[in-house]
Amino acid sequence: MRCPSTPGAFTAVGFPSAITQALQSEPRPEAAQIVVNALDLSGDLWIFGETGQPVNDHLRETAAAASVPVMAIRAVAAGALTDQLDRRVDNDYPVDAEFERAQGFRRLAADLGESTASLAHRYALSIPGVTTVVLGVKNRSELAECLEAEARGPLTEQESEQVRELRQQEAPS
Repeated sequence: MRCPSTPGAFTAVGFPSAITQALQSEPRPEAAQIVVNALDLSGDLWIFGETGQPVNDHLRETAAAASVPVMAIRAVAAGALTDQLDRRVDNDYPVDAEFERAQGFRRLAADLGESTASLAHRYALSIPGVTTVVLGVKNRSELAECLEAEARGPLTEQESEQVRELRQQEAPS
């Protein structure tokens, strides 16, 4: 049983400065749900940012430095890091732009002989400080694909390097 004054887990989506303060304050949260995916995409979450730049890596690193376990969310960025979107979205919907931005990631997954979602989940499982990945599956076939990705294991150093290079190329300007 947790002491009522001890914070539990929280979803670290909001103003980065407030989340950073929460991660560094005593008592520390028991865990933080943080967006973790290969291209640092928000997956249709509105990520508040004082600078307008992606902040998820910073939050994950802050959590790790504070010994707060990370529960990775949005590993497939609401479908942007899959082989195809499972729903129709308007052209101005954020996931549509993110799906387009992820074309290189889809090519890399195909080159590695796996689905884009599988590579995305393996990436999230490979990140230091990530203790679990929260799955957003909608059916048994998606669950089976996630279990197969986990069975394949974390990315190799070579695969990780390929994702890092791709991430630098795909970064928004």
